[in-house]
Amino acid sequence: MAAHAVLSASSAERWLACPPSARLNASLPDEDSSYAHEGTLAHELAERALVSGRHAHEIEGDYPIEMREFVQVYLDHVRAIPGTLKVERRLSFEKWVPEGFGTSDAVILDEGRLTIVDLKYGKGVRVDAPNNAQLMLYALAAYDAYDSIWGPIDRVRMVVVQPRLDHIDEWGMPAHELVEWAEQVVKPIASLAWEGKGMFQSGEHCQFCKARHTCRARADEALATVGDMKRGPELTNEELAAIFPRLSEIVRWANDLTDYMTGRAIAGTQYPGLKLVEGRSVRKFADEGKVAERLAAAGFRPEQYQTVKLIGITEAEKLVGKKAFSSLLGDLVVKPEGKPVLVPADDKRPALNSLDAAASELLAA
Repeated sequence: MAAHAVLSASSAERWLACPPSARLNASLPDEDSSYAHEGTLAHELAERALVSGRHAHEIEGDYPIEMREFVQVYLDHVRAIPGTLKVERRLSFEKWVPEGFGTSDAVILDEGRLTIVDLKYGKGVRVDAPNNAQLMLYALAAYDAYDSIWGPIDRVRMVVVQPRLDHIDEWGMPAHELVEWAEQVVKPIASLAWEGKGMFQSGEHCQFCKARHTCRARADEALATVGDMKRGPELTNEELAAIFPRLSEIVRWANDLTDYMTGRAIAGTQYPGLKLVEGRSVRKFADEGKVAERLAAAGFRPEQYQTVKLIGITEAEKLVGKKAFSSLLGDLVVKPEGKPVLVPADDKRPALNSLDAAASELLAA
């Protein structure tokens, strides 16, 4: 899919819920992500393996062993579905969405049934198949492309394979219902989104929006959660129950805003009444191998100081005793600089300048 498509299938959950976010996101720079690079690499491996008919471990290239194993789960699932396989096909749904097109990982056609299989290599968010707008648009595009050639296609099936979460999910629907959804739901909203019109709406779809840090609608909703409630010395049980479902989104918004503002401050942005300071730092062992050697030499049994991994510093102090710890392991303890944090200007900690903050960020990473 084009990297800068205004109404992409991958962002459909967002622009269908919040139409004007499409144009707003198109105006903002792309976010560089190691996760996106990892996903691209996994899809490249999957495509090469499917096209060549080989096992993921047989494909030449700099692909991690773990990635090959996870991608093979996807390959096995795709190859187990009967029918004619189309790999990484660019398909259009422009009948319903302006400049709408996408590249489907795998399309399988078999006796009136069309199956879309989508590889999700990420593990941060579980992706389900039912009512998944991205998959539905891929299925719609494939139906439009192949119904007259391989049809009639009566039913579409959408499959998500998310191997790092050991998650495979599928969902099907009659082809005519998919087209009805496109006509009645997608087409009118896509028209609004293309023009940058409609209402900004916050929700779960904000997670991958490039404007999530500074979106006024998202901030208004988070801050207004208790704003319209009756005033009294304490919140009632009914009010608490009304707030509770919104807490996770409020926390997510607060964390997004904190990360965004801290990053900007490190880069040099000055916020009125705020400053950067060195955050809390956690002690750690500089060389765990040497720690284990010294504990063993001091007469401690391995099961006392190591299970799956070496015990931490606090546990080691309890094991050895604080006085003995200093002489036995003290020189192996380091305390890296804490990550910069943004705090009110009256905080007692000394302020960091942006260069010091950038250095601290690197050291604490």
